[in-house]
Amino acid sequence: MMPLESMKTCSRHEFWRAAARYPLLAALAVLSSVLAVKHRSRAGEGACLNRGLCHGCGVFSSCGLPPALAARHTPTRT
Repeated sequence: MMPLESMKTCSRHEFWRAAARYPLLAALAVLSSVLAVKHRSRAGEGACLNRGLCHGCGVFSSCGLPPALAARHTPTRT
């Protein structure tokens, strides 16, 4: 058993600060991942992210822009 002198005491303010720290960090991580997923899903909706180089683009398969549609329907060279 630990001696009573070695136990650390904290004030009520310190306790609530420590109790709120990790849930707030978890909420921040969830929020940033949701925003990252939304940004990635919207990437193919507006402007081209890869300056018209469709075959190397990460959103090529889901892109609806005219250059990507044309690149998908163009036969590949063998």
